[in-house]
Amino acid sequence: MQPHTHYADVLAALGPPAKLTALPAGFAFLYEHSAVIQHGFNWFLIYPVVGLRLTKGKRVVDTYAVVFDAHGFVVGDGRTTGAVPLNFEVAISGMTSSKQLRELTAPAPVHRWGLSMVKPLPKTLNRGSDIDAVQHGLEQLSTPKGVGQRTLERVYGPSRRSR
Repeated sequence: MQPHTHYADVLAALGPPAKLTALPAGFAFLYEHSAVIQHGFNWFLIYPVVGLRLTKGKRVVDTYAVVFDAHGFVVGDGRTTGAVPLNFEVAISGMTSSKQLRELTAPAPVHRWGLSMVKPLPKTLNRGSDIDAVQHGLEQLSTPKGVGQRTLERVYGPSRRSR
């Protein structure tokens, strides 16, 4: 910013600051932008069962501070850019069951939304909190069927009354 620029012009050009502070002879705006950059390489030995992954990440932080006098005019500014390393990862992964593979490669339940009209009664009554309709919750795949929202629908095993 040019010296003697009013803070209203700075706000019009850059928008609201991320932070601001009072100073003994004025005030200052801090503008900050942060981005995470991750580079990686995946190589499958046996697709998609066994794989090797190399990943390296860093966080790039760009800051810009503008200092104003007591009358609201620019007296100084400064910009810094820095990178902080986040991680370096080497991983070998393996699929443990074919069921997990089917869950990860099967079409999403929301692609079969029309079938919701012919579901059994416990599932129909639970429709207001139906995860397949992308309402009121999330579900983690590859977890036991007796855990979470699906327990209300009793899809995890036979009914206790049938014993």
